[in-house]
Amino acid sequence: MTTKEDALPGAPLGGRRVLPAAISLSHPNQLLIWLGAMSAAAVLTVLWLLLDATGGVLAYSIDDSYIAMALSERIAQGTYGINLGEPANVSSSAIYPFLLLLGVNTPWHVATPLLVNVVGAAISLWAISRTVAFSRLTANGLQTFILSGLIFVFLLCLNFIGVIFIGLEHSLQIAAALVILAGIVGTLQGNSVPAWLVAAIAIAPLIRFEGIAGSLLAVAALLVLGFRRQAAAGALLGASGVGIFAAAMKMMDLPVVPVSITLKSPIATAAQFGNSSSIIAAVTTRMAELSAVPVAPVLLVLIALAVIGGCIGVIRNRNWREAIVPLYAAGVMGAHLVAGGFRWFERYDVYALLTGVVGLLYIYRDFWRWALSALSSPFLSREHDGYAFPRFLASFAIVGTAVLSVINFNADHWLATKVTPAAAKNILDQQGQMSRFVTDFYKAPVAVNDLGYVAWRNPYYVLDLVGLGSDEVVKIKLARSFDEAAISDLIDRHGIGLAMIYHWVTKGKGWEQVASLHLSTPRVSPADSVVYFYRTPNGSAQKIADALSRFKAALPDGVRLDMP
Repeated sequence: MTTKEDALPGAPLGGRRVLPAAISLSHPNQLLIWLGAMSAAAVLTVLWLLLDATGGVLAYSIDDSYIAMALSERIAQGTYGINLGEPANVSSSAIYPFLLLLGVNTPWHVATPLLVNVVGAAISLWAISRTVAFSRLTANGLQTFILSGLIFVFLLCLNFIGVIFIGLEHSLQIAAALVILAGIVGTLQGNSVPAWLVAAIAIAPLIRFEGIAGSLLAVAALLVLGFRRQAAAGALLGASGVGIFAAAMKMMDLPVVPVSITLKSPIATAAQFGNSSSIIAAVTTRMAELSAVPVAPVLLVLIALAVIGGCIGVIRNRNWREAIVPLYAAGVMGAHLVAGGFRWFERYDVYALLTGVVGLLYIYRDFWRWALSALSSPFLSREHDGYAFPRFLASFAIVGTAVLSVINFNADHWLATKVTPAAAKNILDQQGQMSRFVTDFYKAPVAVNDLGYVAWRNPYYVLDLVGLGSDEVVKIKLARSFDEAAISDLIDRHGIGLAMIYHWVTKGKGWEQVASLHLSTPRVSPADSVVYFYRTPNGSAQKIADALSRFKAALPDGVRLDMP
């Protein structure tokens, strides 16, 4: 009797055509190659458009990335802060500024964040391919290609590519969450713990402190699976890393929680000071605020799908281990809903969204095998059951609905990727020109409310009126006494004669507006389109006017400086 294995691909068999013999996917190379090629093409396209928009200058889509670069410069000079000799816990990541020491004080230092983020994205793609391989989702090359395309659409719509050009640690955060997910899946499928899972558990909290939730969930998963030694190793290494960072901050008399988190998260602030009633109040307020967050319902749906899939898996397979991945994915997303950040160029929640999406590939792996089989062979049936085309239509409808839902409900994330070149142009035209003014023309201490580019490659003192780069400003704000008098006192003590701020920022006594800087293109990523220059009582009117006149003559096309 002739069998499928005996026939040539596409040869007739009993009046029917048959599929090619299945290609083993015991390793994830095929999927990784396809995802890598698609992602590389997208990254190069965005980079080309960005450089075209900025006239060939590499810039990032938000100003915060330059805070990390400025911090790495000061670390190289012996200060953990923005200004020499003035420590400040300014970074949301314990290790990212140290990674940026690569290339510090060289012309190509500006490219280091891009390089680190590309590496982080590559690790994420590897982790996704490992999860797919462990899940045995595909049986041949065509199915692999189809799945690669679907995953790439999700990546593109969830701002995976755009995050690379933000220039902060978010690509590494995504990588850590997905590596932990892949490690848990691998542990379940192979009944052994990959060494890289333990490493990811330890490193995730140091990349961003939101990683603590994922690491704790992974440690719990290993404990219930009986891998106590590996769980203890991951927990001990992770706690040691966080402990060393906390001890270093305490030695510098700095708060353990980074200022960027304290100022933006009431929950983190309440937790830092150990006030349980404040924590409850902050969480309650947060739950009410989520109604205005467009992506919150998406996370809730993903959590519900993960929990439902876990229940189905436990009941159908009569195996409690089927609940491990759903609980990890739901836990990561739930923790972000309760305490994580949202918006501000759609960067904070990408790791949680991708953990949910990739987790669902494993949780509903039986469906994906069925769907990919139908999608790859709409007119052919391995089982010769005559239902190939109806299966194709059903799969196409379900998968198409999922794709369209991701595109529709995450429109802001896709838009963030789409406008990345325009955002980088904004940053170069606003914060980049402010930096040029200080370092090339004014050459003296300044005050700002948007710390980043102005502090990078700048030897002069920069007072951050928001507080990210100034511990003394944070203490005043937490004491709720940051007013006109407090600002004037700070300006006087630091000898600052000029402030460059948005119009809605609180000003000091006796400030005089001397200029306004306007973007050359519509505002995308800065908090405002106009920066106002104010002379303080300490400033020399002649020096400032002369510097502004020379600066105005050197501005790029389209950027406008108005002087009264």
